[in-house]
This record gives sequence, structure tokens and C-alpha cells, in this order.
Amino acid sequence: MTKIVAALRSSPDELLQSALEAKTQAEAKVRALGEQRAVKLLEIDGVEEIAALDKQIAAAAAAVGIHADRITAFRGEVRRQQQQAADRDSAERVAATETALCERDATAVKLETAIVDMGRLYFELIDQNLAISRMWRMSAAALRTGLLGEALIARETSQAMFAAGRPRNGVSRLPAPGNVGLGITGDTNTGTLAERIATASSDLLEMIRGVPSTLPDDEAA
Repeated sequence: MTKIVAALRSSPDELLQSALEAKTQAEAKVRALGEQRAVKLLEIDGVEEIAALDKQIAAAAAAVGIHADRITAFRGEVRRQQQQAADRDSAERVAATETALCERDATAVKLETAIVDMGRLYFELIDQNLAISRMWRMSAAALRTGLLGEALIARETSQAMFAAGRPRNGVSRLPAPGNVGLGITGDTNTGTLAERIATASSDLLEMIRGVPSTLPDDEAA
């Protein structure tokens, strides 16, 4: 009963190692008994001893076979548990990725809104400057003083965007405006920024769910 309880408490890896050691010991016993039998064969007497050695050799050889079978069984159990662990890990990573993609989609919506707001507010500021400048016949110096010229606002906006772009070695990481794939007017039939990112999230999640869980190399083999 004590051995059964101890076995239940042992992991398949531990049981596999024990079986490997037991098989090695049994094989060594077979060799040692075989050497004893060879010596006895050179003697005139000792038939009964040889017969006894034969029984011991047969028992030891049977033990080798049993240990080999147990090794195969334990290796299978180790592999099964590894597969279960890999499946759990894969499921957890898929779930974590799905959560991360949902958060990314929400960020994309905020970013798209911020970009739209920026364009609207930029031209709203330009229009306000024009309205103010039309109230007076301002000199170039007055326009510079009040930051009323569009070029001046463009410079200030550009500098603010550069600072927001996490510059590194004098280079901003914010992308420059571009219309590749959008045509001259900037219209697109592929959806807005947030919609394209949401579609990409869905496609990526479907791809990830189709990836089989992988197992580490069988070190016990």
C-alpha cells in the first residue's frame, strides 16, 4: 500500500527515470549472471548451479522486458501530460491575445478619432486666424506676433507633432502623410483606420486559433 501511495505521488518523469535505472540494473544483472554461468560451464560439476543460474538469468531477462514496457508506458504518459500542458498554454495565449487585440482595436478607434479631430481643429484654427486677420490691415510683423499666418501655424503644429512622435536621434517616429492606395482624393473602400485594424485583428485571431500547440523535444527518448 505504501508503494502504491508513493507511486501516485511521483510524477511520470520521476517514474520514468526510476524505470530506466531499474532496467539498467536488470541488464547488468543479466550480464553478471551470464558471466557466472560461463565460468560454471568450464567446471565438471555444478549442473544444478548452472540450472539455478539459468532461472535467475531468465528472471532477470524478464525483468528487463517488464522495465522496457514500463519505460514505454511512462514515456507515453509524459508525452500525454506535455500535450495537455501545451494545449493549456496555447489556449491561455489565444485568450490573452484576443484580449490584447480587443484593447488594440479600442486604441485604434481613439487614434482615428484623434486624427479626425486634429484635422478639424487645425483648419478651425486656420479659419479663426483668417477671421481675426481680416479685422485689421495687419503688417507681416503683426501676423508673426499673433501667429496668424497659416505657415506659422503649420510650423507650430509640425513642431508639436515632432515632439509627440517620440523623436530619436533627430527623427520623429510619427509617419508622414501619404495617399498610397487611397487615390488623389484620399477616399478608400477598404474601411477606416479603425475598421481595417479591427478586420486585421479578426483575421489574426482566426489564424492564431488554427496554430497547433507544440511540444518540447522528447528529452526522455
